[in-house]
Amino acid sequence: TYEFIEFYVLEKGNLAGLKVCSINDGPDSDYSFPPLFVNTGDLITLHLRPNTGTGEENLLICSNELKDKKESSASGSSQEAWDLWADNTNSRLGGTQDVITLENQNTGKILQCLSYSKNDKNSWSKEKFQTKTDQAFEDGTWAPDSQFENTFFFSTSASFVRTNTEEIIKAYNQGELSYPVPADSSQWKRITQSQVTPGKI
Repeated sequence: TYEFIEFYVLEKGNLAGLKVCSINDGPDSDYSFPPLFVNTGDLITLHLRPNTGTGEENLLICSNELKDKKESSASGSSQEAWDLWADNTNSRLGGTQDVITLENQNTGKILQCLSYSKNDKNSWSKEKFQTKTDQAFEDGTWAPDSQFENTFFFSTSASFVRTNTEEIIKAYNQGELSYPVPADSSQWKRITQSQVTPGKI
């Protein structure tokens, strides 16, 4: 089993100064991106932990791709995406509730957000989840508001994928959208492990 988050690059630039946060995991588990220059249309796969089920030798080939998309040959790597690896082998991200954000470390602004909870919950289990969702709404990255009822709800643990990625890319390229692009719960869906495709939209 391994965990990862994928990013599509809407605008070229350097990733230095950006970080990924899981409010469930806490600030000690924040991932700060390396100074990697990416181009519009690039895919980035942030591996939060490697596929430990493939054996210890797999851990030794989890190379951060800073020059070539073919540098990493570990399980889950893709030659079509930039593969980056967190220094971690433990389970990550909340299995019941979490707020995951992409943030600018210099400004403190949230650039992307996913706020989720199992559907048998009727409120956040910790105040910090609400606080971060409030900030995401204020920063224009979560919609239509920060109320718990507008969280993305799911029934059983699995992977989540944004359903309107291709529409966002088209609209952004045509100048109909500006960054950051807000998300709401209707734009996410649950997929099974067999549907997961690292390095592909």
